[in-house]
Amino acid sequence: QRGARADRDDALAAALRDGGLAAFVNAWYRQGLFKTLAAHPRWRDGAIISRRVSGGGGGDACELADALSALSPGRQPLLSGAHLAGISARGAGLLLLAGSEDAKFVSTARAMAQQARDASERGVSSAEGAPLLVETGAAEEPEVVVVPGAGHAVHLEAPEALVLPLLRFLRRCP
Repeated sequence: QRGARADRDDALAAALRDGGLAAFVNAWYRQGLFKTLAAHPRWRDGAIISRRVSGGGGGDACELADALSALSPGRQPLLSGAHLAGISARGAGLLLLAGSEDAKFVSTARAMAQQARDASERGVSSAEGAPLLVETGAAEEPEVVVVPGAGHAVHLEAPEALVLPLLRFLRRCP
């Protein structure tokens, strides 16, 4: 499954290089994943897509294609419950955000929070995975914030709904 995802992202990266930024951006946001964004008033005026196409999103087509390929979820290391518990134990906790209309990522966020809790309760240390930075004490309870009515692009669809959860989280940071 991870290999297939990496292959899919490589094909998308090739399409971006070959077809250019404008064609790619238009096809990208037609994916079902972005149906709530496409229906959102902030999206319908075309300003967001215009900024993406004009380069306001940063980078040219080849640079973005390289990033898409290199940062594919199929290539990213899997975070285990031990990693998640270790992140939480660093002092600020673990904040996971998802839009309510993005069922896959709501489920993923809840599962990650539960894995962190389970690993913490079992006393599993981060030594089982990548080393952590300095741990600062007792773990905060992992928090899942589900933003009502938002989809996959919750930061674009409902940025105001993210302000309070992010401020609460950042205030806990050591």
